Amino acid sequence: MKTLLCIIAAMPLLLTGCLAEMVAQRNMNRMEVQRQQDLEARRQYLTAHPDLDISLKWDVEHGTQTLDQIESFRVRRAEFLHKQYTARKKYTTDHPALTEEFRHAIMMGDVVPGMSSEDVLASWQTDEWKLGGDTNFNGVKISEWKLGNTIVTFNGDIVFSVSHIRL
Repeated sequence: MKTLLCIIAAMPLLLTGCLAEMVAQRNMNRMEVQRQQDLEARRQYLTAHPDLDISLKWDVEHGTQTLDQIESFRVRRAEFLHKQYTARKKYTTDHPALTEEFRHAIMMGDVVPGMSSEDVLASWQTDEWKLGGDTNFNGVKISEWKLGNTIVTFNGDIVFSVSHIRL
């Protein structure tokens, strides 16, 4: 009889423990379902956007950012690149005397020897370049401009050297 009373007295505790375990299991199942849905959404996003660069693909695959954040960045980047393209196109159209080599380099965002400083600025389409230094050599001004891993050396106002540094 005592055993039966002990069991009856312990029933609420057992039920509470079982109920808590059931709730915890249900929450774990929901979290797993949500995780699987998120993985599937990320797979679909990668399939729908094969043009993503490697860092954005990594972010999508590893969930370091939400898909909304990645999409927002991708859209802003596309707008930025379009703005650069439009400005480069306008510059090359407004300067018909440019050689085909210079026109192509500007449209690609590159720099080649013989370009003027104005051509370089039109090609780079940014104010983030840095002046590496100015030197006067036999009355000729030698300047260096740096942008990222590119160093452009000018003789007067004309590019005479372009170097790409491996980082």
